Amino acid sequence: MKLIVFSIAMFFWANVFGQFYYANYQKYTAKDELVWYESLGRISKDKTGFLWIASDNGLYRFDGQNFKAFRYNPNKKNSLPSNNVSFLYQDKQGRYWISIPQKGLYIFNPITEEFLSWHPKNNPPGFTALPTYNNMFEDGSGNLWCSVNNNGIARLNITDTSLQLYLTCKGTECGHISTAIISSMTILSDGHFLLASNRGLIEFDPINGEQIIYRDKTWPEKSQHYTQDNLFTSLLPGGQNNIWCGTWGSGLKNFDLLTKKFTGYFWEPYTTESNKNIITSMAIKSDGDLWIVSADGGLMVFDKIEKKFLKVKKPTLEAKREITPGNSLLDEENILWIASSDGLIKINPRENLFSWVSLLENTNVKNIRADVNCFAHLPGDSIYYVGAVNGNGFFSWNSKTISSYYKTGMGKDLTSVNDLVFDKENRLWICSYEGIYLFDTRKKKIHTQPAFSCSWF
Repeated sequence: MKLIVFSIAMFFWANVFGQFYYANYQKYTAKDELVWYESLGRISKDKTGFLWIASDNGLYRFDGQNFKAFRYNPNKKNSLPSNNVSFLYQDKQGRYWISIPQKGLYIFNPITEEFLSWHPKNNPPGFTALPTYNNMFEDGSGNLWCSVNNNGIARLNITDTSLQLYLTCKGTECGHISTAIISSMTILSDGHFLLASNRGLIEFDPINGEQIIYRDKTWPEKSQHYTQDNLFTSLLPGGQNNIWCGTWGSGLKNFDLLTKKFTGYFWEPYTTESNKNIITSMAIKSDGDLWIVSADGGLMVFDKIEKKFLKVKKPTLEAKREITPGNSLLDEENILWIASSDGLIKINPRENLFSWVSLLENTNVKNIRADVNCFAHLPGDSIYYVGAVNGNGFFSWNSKTISSYYKTGMGKDLTSVNDLVFDKENRLWICSYEGIYLFDTRKKKIHTQPAFSCSWF
């Protein structure tokens, strides 16, 4: 039996522009012998530490220093059968599985560097002889599961080479299409699968094939909003019975597995335009926030506490700030890899020894310059206090949010701050051009009168 469950969603919009997450990153391109035509494909990492990148110009293996390309060679027996590669997946037994569009599955032998075709012994009714496989993973019983274009999902029994096909969202439940298109899959704690599809979230029981479809019903069923709300592209377990869901046009959603309700977040105002609020892949940062790879916003960080999207850029004032979207992989060392139309991007948090925060982009500073002049910080406190010159006063910074203070209690402008000092009672004193003021760190207010006039503390 198949059920369809409609869920009401809550949506929040936070304008991302003007807010940034600064990160140093490396880019590998043709100068590093990584060559592609339109874009790079899926990324995976094997048990020996090699990174594998699928592309439209062959399969690449990266050892951290050099790329090795595997391409079709008509003069070599069992070479890569086509240069158009969908993905590489290594199972628990160490076998490498490669998907070639319209050519099926192949097993790669790393010793002989041969690609051997794998065919199931049976062809289920309606099954395309040479389909395109995607989203492969292995269950606890050693079976491989993957989505199959226009054929739902398939279970591959490696022992007897049989294939069991399960149509998803079949019949009239998906309108005129025969089966939903699966873009991402994850295993839930009860052993069920959760599938991201173009017709909603599908919970699938691998034992009996039963399916439950979850869809938003915030908008009328026949509206463009309703269709767009249920175009899911990626899934990411969030812990505590929730799943983060990327969508095509509806931004980021959080799905509560207990209440079956959605909560949505956008970086652009919600519209029916199909080129806004598009997520292609996601990963969880080491601090619990999310890496978001977006088709229209580039690479972003979603702050789960502040509910804000921050665009990722290098700590410079260069005009080009965004990283183009693509497939991503977060490895066991918390290194984020992104395969995009610009190349292979590597962001290693351990290499970000310094963080650069622009007062111009994170506050409403009045002048074109905001030179930082001094700092003050109490041990164990998460807040840093910053004094600036050129008429821009005094700031507090907690690594995610910058708050600015221009006015004294009497409404007088606080301009250049020369020094910040905590006394023995942990009171913060501000030495400015106008005089010395006492700052109440609890109420976040500057006392009304200066203690005495000074030019330097």
